[in-house]
Amino acid sequence: MDHAAVTNEREVTGLVVTRVGSVEATSAATLPWAVLDGAGRTITPASEFLREVLACGNTLASCRSYAFDLLRWFRFLAAVDVEWGRAKRVAVRDFVLWLRTCHNPARDRCRPDAPAPGTLNARTGKPYLRSGYAPATINHVVSVLAAFYDHHLQTGQGSVVSPVPPLSRDGRRLQAHHNPLEPFRLRRRGAYRQKQVDREHRAVPDDVVEDLFNSLSCHRDRALFSMFLSDSLHQEASLPSVRVSDPLST
Repeated sequence: MDHAAVTNEREVTGLVVTRVGSVEATSAATLPWAVLDGAGRTITPASEFLREVLACGNTLASCRSYAFDLLRWFRFLAAVDVEWGRAKRVAVRDFVLWLRTCHNPARDRCRPDAPAPGTLNARTGKPYLRSGYAPATINHVVSVLAAFYDHHLQTGQGSVVSPVPPLSRDGRRLQAHHNPLEPFRLRRRGAYRQKQVDREHRAVPDDVVEDLFNSLSCHRDRALFSMFLSDSLHQEASLPSVRVSDPLST
């Protein structure tokens, strides 16, 4: 049997990824958050990377966010029976496909009268989060995995080649050393990076504005609120009537 062919045809729509392991806060100043496996043991490669993230000046909140992204990755690897150091590009592809199709447990609501995911708020017009993972979340996970494997590639651990495709063909950061006086060139999105739709401008209903204004307790806050509101209205009026977005941009 051709193992490579079986791996390339892995079906992820019905894949059961067990929610084992966790992200736990620690008392160590050099490792504020640790990724644990199903047996409660610390996943050493993740801890080494999180120490690097903290040493580079990132916040504790960023370390926590990176830890949860790594936890999703290690859960997926356990479900497909692949070691993290032997993961190939096809594993990252299947991971992204799984994120695009699976249910996000963070969207589960306890209230029986809670609005359905993806619907619009009738008062504000703001959409509720959909049941799956948002494109921005998937892009964040892919970026974290790229940094994770690049770190272990430099330290001589893990894969010889990173399983995460680079953002550009030459491996360099997009728009690096760009002259701000020159226009930006249109570039294709990196592999497995999801397209993020531009958010449409929403009009805040008058009754919402009135409620916010009346809830303020002093004239200074009301003056600031009025100034910010009038400035936003002025900027909206100065926007062009037609917005053109590049479908291949990041």
